[in-house]
Amino acid sequence: MGTRLFFLFFLISLLGITQNDTIKFWIQFTDKQNSIYSTTNPSQFLSERAILRRENQNISIKENDLPVNKNYIDSVLNSGSFFLQNQSKWFNAITISTDDSSNINVLNNISFIQSIKNVQFLQKNTMKRLVLLRIQQNKLSFKLQIRNIILTEKLMSN
Repeated sequence: MGTRLFFLFFLISLLGITQNDTIKFWIQFTDKQNSIYSTTNPSQFLSERAILRRENQNISIKENDLPVNKNYIDSVLNSGSFFLQNQSKWFNAITISTDDSSNINVLNNISFIQSIKNVQFLQKNTMKRLVLLRIQQNKLSFKLQIRNIILTEKLMSN
């Protein structure tokens, strides 16, 4: 009897929690155009330490180093009752929250939004996989750059 009562109480409290929770969405943008930042002036968005580290390791400043476009973020937040949770310049995306999932439909026709995903139940393992995938992409890009340098040097020496 006690176990059943506890289980019933647990289910009721679980339903109450899910009804009051906010819903989170991952919004990925198409580009970083019209940004107030530029790769030619990295001191606007990178620390001096980060710039020195990149110079020492011959890592160029690329578009994915630019912060997420503030105009894109503001447009999304002003389109409904959305709240910014975080942003990722690597993925050119933000996470927003809302109390009403129907609000998200307003964003479907915005041209600079590439995708919208409900991440309310996204597990930590999925985020780890996304980060690892990004790291693998960067390693592949680095290997291709090295190969191109070697090929260029061979061609120049001939």
